[in-house]
Amino acid sequence: MGPEARAGQHPGTDGGCAGSLGALDISFVIPGEPKGKGRHRSRIAKMGDGRQFIANYAPKDTVEYENLVRMAASRAMAGRAPSERPVLVELVATCSVPASWSQKKQRAALMGEVMPTGKPDMDNSMKAILDGLNKIVVKDDAQVCRIGMSKQYGEKPGVFVRVAELHARAAR
Repeated sequence: MGPEARAGQHPGTDGGCAGSLGALDISFVIPGEPKGKGRHRSRIAKMGDGRQFIANYAPKDTVEYENLVRMAASRAMAGRAPSERPVLVELVATCSVPASWSQKKQRAALMGEVMPTGKPDMDNSMKAILDGLNKIVVKDDAQVCRIGMSKQYGEKPGVFVRVAELHARAAR
């Protein structure tokens, strides 16, 4: 990862797919600290007549983060219909450097010499973001056929997202 990405600037890369991209090629930034998708919870709820059932729900912060992804994706799509083709997704998650660290360690983190090995896990962040793209950028996140991901420290937290159609037909 180059110094421009470590500084929170995200160059438009082709993910090694030069010449294989389709018409849709958008990028946007989800502002704020990257978040992972939380596990769904269950509780016993009662109906009006007293009968009980199990209600499943997503944690509030997961719902809020997926809504933030949807808002940023909607702006980037600018009214276009969701893609129905296979897509490439690139994600660069930039985490804030802890203020409690020494200046030396903070500089090292910004230079990419110290990496963010704590939460959120990259796979959980990816799941929250891909779910947020559903029905806005892609009809279904099952269309994601190639993905590139990285996690780094930077001065401005957020997740750079790029979605590009591939020159390939869907299996269905």
